[in-house]
Amino acid sequence: MKAAFQKCLPRSKAWGDFENDHGLTGVVEDDLTKFKETISDQEAIQLAWQIQNAQRKTVIATKLGAQWHTPEPLPTGTTTAVDRYNSAAGYLSKHYGFVTGLLFRLSAVFKALISFRFGLLSGLLSGQKIDGTQSSL
Repeated sequence: MKAAFQKCLPRSKAWGDFENDHGLTGVVEDDLTKFKETISDQEAIQLAWQIQNAQRKTVIATKLGAQWHTPEPLPTGTTTAVDRYNSAAGYLSKHYGFVTGLLFRLSAVFKALISFRFGLLSGLLSGQKIDGTQSSL
């Protein structure tokens, strides 16, 4: 992989300089992380323009492949259910306001109370999260 990048670099640049340079490397790390998996045509044009203005060469790898691995099944248990409810409530309160997150938490608490799932109820009320110390996963 280094050889492919070294062929595209100007002769005066070494691989170590390229890794620490904030030209193209900064563009790729900053911009591609916000694009996640797919980018629109406009964002691709903007990224190409930034690479061109950084005066770097672009490598287009057309013969790369990917191998699909079947994902592991999601664990089903009280601890993971509590973590999912608490994470969703945190997301809702962050993006849609405190009241929305609070209403989601309250609906989850009443759902656990009505279905007699007291482990889920205690986890929801305590705000339990998965942090690696749980033995019940």
